Amino acid sequence: MKSAMHFSCGGGVYTAEALTDEYVSKGTIVVLKEARPYTALDSDGHDAVYRLKHEEHVLSELQDTGFVPQVFGMLRAWENLYLVMEKIPGNNLKHECMLRTPILKPAPWKLDNAAFGQWVDHTVSQLDKAMSLFHRHGWLLGDIHPKNIIMENGVNPKFIDFEFAHKMDKGWRIKQIAPGYGPLTGFTGTDADFCSLGLLELDMLLPQATITDQGNEGSIIRIARHAQSHLDINEDSIESIIQKTSKNTQLSLDQRAVNLASIEDLIHGLARGIKAHLHFDEGATVALPGDIELFGPNAVQASVGYPYGVAGALSTLALAGDPIDSASVQKASQWILNHLSGVKNRGFAGKDGLEYGLRMAGFDELAREAHSLPVANPINPTYWSGWAGVGLNDLSIGSNKSYDELFLASSKLQNMLTNDVECESAGLLYGWSGAALLWAEIYRTVDRDEKYVDYALHAIQNDIKKCVLTQNMTMEYDEKWRTLPYLGTGSCGIAIALYALRKATGECLLDKEYESLVRACTYYQCAQGTYAYGMSGFLTFLNAKDDKSKLEYQVINSYCDSLRLFIIPSKGGFYVRGNQGLKLSCDFLTGSAGVLGSLAALQGKWSGIPFLSWNDSLDIRKEVHNGKQRS
Repeated sequence: MKSAMHFSCGGGVYTAEALTDEYVSKGTIVVLKEARPYTALDSDGHDAVYRLKHEEHVLSELQDTGFVPQVFGMLRAWENLYLVMEKIPGNNLKHECMLRTPILKPAPWKLDNAAFGQWVDHTVSQLDKAMSLFHRHGWLLGDIHPKNIIMENGVNPKFIDFEFAHKMDKGWRIKQIAPGYGPLTGFTGTDADFCSLGLLELDMLLPQATITDQGNEGSIIRIARHAQSHLDINEDSIESIIQKTSKNTQLSLDQRAVNLASIEDLIHGLARGIKAHLHFDEGATVALPGDIELFGPNAVQASVGYPYGVAGALSTLALAGDPIDSASVQKASQWILNHLSGVKNRGFAGKDGLEYGLRMAGFDELAREAHSLPVANPINPTYWSGWAGVGLNDLSIGSNKSYDELFLASSKLQNMLTNDVECESAGLLYGWSGAALLWAEIYRTVDRDEKYVDYALHAIQNDIKKCVLTQNMTMEYDEKWRTLPYLGTGSCGIAIALYALRKATGECLLDKEYESLVRACTYYQCAQGTYAYGMSGFLTFLNAKDDKSKLEYQVINSYCDSLRLFIIPSKGGFYVRGNQGLKLSCDFLTGSAGVLGSLAALQGKWSGIPFLSWNDSLDIRKEVHNGKQRS
């Protein structure tokens, strides 16, 4: 064994060197695929060993196609079975495409990339040829996704992983699918394989391809035509993709409505979708669909709070100018009141985010109830559940009061900064950037003591230390196996804090770092359209800047166009998929409320960043607190 390529409960995949000439020449590097007996039972009751034997049989019958790795035999070591295969030199299709595509580059973009277009045209042709050959040999693949295809030397596709391949059967469709790539409803047999292949090929062009399942098939044509009009792709390749995936090659009325929608139309459509799914039933722990946090250990807090729950949705609806009706207000008030006792944390995720959201939604009495909740003080510095969230909420109230909690939060944060307290990541939610944002806003609106500038710079540099400069000359949070540019976790959150500090001081602080942080917010496309981990977060930050360049205006306009590709129309409302694009979500961080909030900010209805009022009353408070200079 040389290294592990993949682990699973059914067995790993390894690179290995032959020590004898039994299977291949001594010294040859091969791939060993392992199967452990009685593990990883599938829906048919077959274990990993059964499937590996089946895979060896299928591969043996497909050897002459030229589109599969060479098989050298099988061996058993102790109880485990191993398939010995050729090691293909190259990346999987997903990785290879990411290296070549022009859409994963920061602005200014060069989308008319002829080399990429030629590579796509060649790859689509080769993939289609391979699938036809497999079918001609009597096999259906089923399990088709870009990580199951290795691009030999970057150009020749080799399919791997045939555990679920099935003998030719016009009525068969695979039960175990990779989300986003499974055959659409109504496709079976060879049509199902080609449908999955078409989705995979569409994914080579734009990431929104993986949200076209689960009843959203109508988006395929919109996404394909967008790619055709913006990228240098041969029309034959586009038509081939549409023909494989769509039974109707014309845009439906609801899909056409998304294409033609103005920003105001998108806002009203998203608001209708959220309100259609707000249900304040007595005894229900979840009032609207959101992400997995609604079912975790802090489910009640998540359900009632701002990031994943009711407070964020109600607040965003109100700020967007489309609040719930008076009949729903009564039901919502009682439901929220019944769930307040489940709030256990401070910060944006807990009591402070809840109070802020209720105030913004006009639920002032409930906001006061939330303010009085007996929740323990935080033990971390973050915006998410720490002192930064506490202080920013206190600052957001904006009344003539002493700001006791604001300065307590600042004091606690100063001690943590001095003692080098580590945050779990970098960015607005979980890094030091939340604290930097607080100090920048204190300096801008309440107290012109230079110490707050020093604290903010120190906090920002703490987060910058966790970033790397990528090959795109963008500064992004380094997770060691990937880099993240996003608002929630990533460099966009750092950019927000640094922008706030530059805005407060009027100085071009950390100019080089700022430029590379902002550049990371200008990628042409994102895998998701959401607020915390996608395009809406970038849009929110770029729109909030009052020093926008001509190029940044172009990026904003492009994002408004591209966000439509994430929109799923249904029953009169507009929706987006949540984290990883797996299910519809109406929450703020990962769902349609966050997209709604970004678009509302674009229209100047709020700052787009919870606790901040850069566009309205916070600027007025400069006069209110002019006499409260602290030394």
